[in-house]
Amino acid sequence: MYKLIVISILVSIATSQTTSAKAFFDPFKKRIEKEPIRKIKPKLPKKLPQRKKVIIPPLNIKVIGFSRASSQLSIIVLYKGNTHLLYEGDIVKNEFRVQRISEDVVTFMNLKSSKREFVEYGISRS
Repeated sequence: MYKLIVISILVSIATSQTTSAKAFFDPFKKRIEKEPIRKIKPKLPKKLPQRKKVIIPPLNIKVIGFSRASSQLSIIVLYKGNTHLLYEGDIVKNEFRVQRISEDVVTFMNLKSSKREFVEYGISRS
């Protein structure tokens, strides 16, 4: 009699699980199904501090005179209160270089800013 009761309880449990929502429970379902793709918001970079623009003032050069010794031109320049006798290619105080000397214009290269500066001087041709 007990056997019959136990068997009927087991059958009722088995039939009740098949009709419920958990009848098709799959323990491997989590491993098979793909997880939904999450959209990740891109992180904005922090604003970098801007570099301060260094303003290099133009060279304050005054041409006093020039001379033509043999085939080479030279100029006499007043720069920061000092006079200099310069030829093409000369560098003064690591600040500028004389690039070209012609009869009416001198071309200087500012070594700090790498910019050319032209200084005109008047020579009367007679």
